[in-house]
Amino acid sequence: MEHADPKRHTIRVVPLDDPDEPHVPGPLDCIGATLSDKYRLERLLGSGGMGSVYLSTHIGTGRDVALKLIAPQFMRNAHFVERFRREARAAGRLRHPHIVDVTDFGFARLGDDEVAYLVMEYLDGCSLGQVLREEKSLPLSRVVEILEQVCSAVQEAHQNGIVHRDLKPDNIWLEPDRLGGFRAKVLDFGIAQLVDETAHGMTAPAAPNDAAQNDAGDSAEAVLPGIQTAALTRVGSVLGTPLYMSPEQCRGEALDARSDIYSLGIIAYQMLSGSPPFLGEVADVLEAHQSTPPTTLRQRRHAVLEAQDSAAPAILQQRCQRLPAGVDRVVMSALDKDPARRPPTAMSLANGLRAHAQGLGSVYRRAFALYSEHFPAIIRLSALAHVPLILVVLITIGLGIARVETRGPGGIALTAFFGLLIPVAMLLAATIISGVLTVLAAQWEVAPLKVLPLRWAFDFVRRRRWSLLKTAVLSLVHVVFGFVLLVIPGLVVWARESFWAPVVLMEGIDGREAFRRSRQLASRCRWAVGLTVVLQLLVPAIVQGMLGMLPTEAQGEAQSAHQAWVKLSSLVGIITTPLMSLVVAQLYLKARQLGGETLGEMMSRADGDTGLAEWERRMRVRLPRTRIDPLATEGPNPQSGVEPRSGG
Repeated sequence: MEHADPKRHTIRVVPLDDPDEPHVPGPLDCIGATLSDKYRLERLLGSGGMGSVYLSTHIGTGRDVALKLIAPQFMRNAHFVERFRREARAAGRLRHPHIVDVTDFGFARLGDDEVAYLVMEYLDGCSLGQVLREEKSLPLSRVVEILEQVCSAVQEAHQNGIVHRDLKPDNIWLEPDRLGGFRAKVLDFGIAQLVDETAHGMTAPAAPNDAAQNDAGDSAEAVLPGIQTAALTRVGSVLGTPLYMSPEQCRGEALDARSDIYSLGIIAYQMLSGSPPFLGEVADVLEAHQSTPPTTLRQRRHAVLEAQDSAAPAILQQRCQRLPAGVDRVVMSALDKDPARRPPTAMSLANGLRAHAQGLGSVYRRAFALYSEHFPAIIRLSALAHVPLILVVLITIGLGIARVETRGPGGIALTAFFGLLIPVAMLLAATIISGVLTVLAAQWEVAPLKVLPLRWAFDFVRRRRWSLLKTAVLSLVHVVFGFVLLVIPGLVVWARESFWAPVVLMEGIDGREAFRRSRQLASRCRWAVGLTVVLQLLVPAIVQGMLGMLPTEAQGEAQSAHQAWVKLSSLVGIITTPLMSLVVAQLYLKARQLGGETLGEMMSRADGDTGLAEWERRMRVRLPRTRIDPLATEGPNPQSGVEPRSGG
């Protein structure tokens, strides 16, 4: 389709097959062939836009591999050869447990033709696309599990300067892990864009040819390069699958990582609702991505259920409400037309989904699991933190036995003084336990192999003891002042500032800034924080009340024993405080995840203070990569070890 504007490129559809070309061998004709005396093609696994994938045998080891072979007729097209070479270079430099491993690349003779091939690990299982074609939608827990793995892989690519550009369910493979679960792997970086930091101004693309395709199915692939395009992924070309393309990709603009985040949002939308947000003719889908706001996820789920189910509308509405509103917001934010308003990274999208998908019940389950798993260490920590309270309680019991309060004003003042010290000592113990368990909880999530001695935890707290004590005193003043006014304001202050201890220890800020940060975090999960504060009050009160249920009519020594028992019941916090502190710690981590932060980012400051063991550094630091010039097409690639014309 020609355009009058001379500044625009002419856009045409590049067909995968040219009817004027002479007959060439089909994919099945290649079975049994041997490439470069190394790989024997055993069975056709599937065919894609530019070639076929075969189950092959590496002759030297007898190992099964997946070999992607570019069709011989495309070797005459420099465009497709370059695209295939770029796939090898893009995929070969990525090392990640959720990215398919590329082990070899080269050129070989197949009969009278020269062909290019790419060798990858062979994976059992099936694609996410196959699952969705049969199941339509998936449970939220599975969606989060899959997307966390996929987003981890995509973020690794982004950190290496690679944009996938064709994320879709068919390019996500689910490999069984032999333990009843699966591992998701991202496939086909065939049209990945190595971000060109030197890319210059872009030319506005023309509209695609409406007659190019009439179906925007999962496997439909639009290839609409401008005729003057010097590089495959330069401005002015549109490569990708229409159903999953970002608005800027539909316009043929320069892409960055946020384009992949849009595609991830489409995938999440489809997994949760049963269909992508836009369906129809290719031209209509491309236009919708650019200008039509998608239906909210809850509305689409209701429409899909209504079409598939004869249940009453009220029941359908109830089913749709099972999707947390926060999950809907996160997915829809990834589908924003403005890239700047999408989640900034792939993992921030995954973390947002995880945090919103986990209800308060999951927070408590995780807290109970950590409490039971690390019970001996937690109780030792709690006992040490409660030493001041234990001493104060024993002193007050001694004063009661000696009946000091009956010996004039001095005795009464002394008894009252130690009585006031009890809540102060309880606050100090709760502060230490809450802060330390937050750090430990994050460490247990990030480095579950590491055994952390209590000395490490107390050393960590000791380095910030003055900040902790200063903020603790301010917190006590705020809460007491709130309760003096009325009970409700005191509870509100307590709830809004409940994260101050984790903030001081984990983020290194104190005083008013710590309270401001705590209020910001608490605002992300108000109801959960409010309920936790109520439980923090009720659980110890109920336990102490049950322990203190002794007859009060007793006189003399019996009455003194009763009073001593009541005071000792305040030490029940040794058991209950760590549990509630773990709940607060889990809520704190959840609140930060709701803001898009990862556990690794949360622990970066703590790691700087405590240092990492050598094995921890090796577990967290990956082999550094050097950016590859995306325009370089000559000479070997020093990072991937692939030579352009090598036979493998």
